[in-house]
Formats: sequence, C-alpha cells, structure tokens
Amino acid sequence: MFTINFLQYRIVVLHFQINQDRSIVTIKVYDYIGREAADLFLDVLNKGEYSQKIKLGNIPKGYYYIVIEINDLVVGIQIIISR
Repeated sequence: MFTINFLQYRIVVLHFQINQDRSIVTIKVYDYIGREAADLFLDVLNKGEYSQKIKLGNIPKGYYYIVIEINDLVVGIQIIISR
C-alpha cells in the first residue's frame, strides 16, 4: 500500500505499509530522464504503517518521479513541481 498527499507548497506526505520486519526502505526523487534528484530517506523499519513527510523545496520545477523501495518492491508516482 502506498499513497501520497500534497500538503502545501512543495511538501508531500507518503503513506506506506510494510509487511515484514527489518525491511530496508528508501525514498528517492528522479527527474524525467532517470537522474537522481534527491535521496530523501533510508532506514530499516519493522512491520507496520508509516507516514513520511517529504520536503521538495530545493528541487527545480519540472517532471519527477517519487520512488519508494521496500526490500525488492519498487513503487513510483509521477509528480510535477511548479513555481
């Protein structure tokens, strides 16, 4: 399970669920051609539901993908950063 909420200017909250203990979780932002724009989160988490606030303030405007990786599962969502 993975959802995203846009709070305010350049701040999003990612909600995700982990089904096994000691899972390696990474959250990164990639530009539209696949270059890493930001490495936002890296941690080892146990089973449960989590919310992570992400600030995108220093990323220039454009098309991006927020990618969350939990062990071998990779999920991404396209976003547009404007202004």
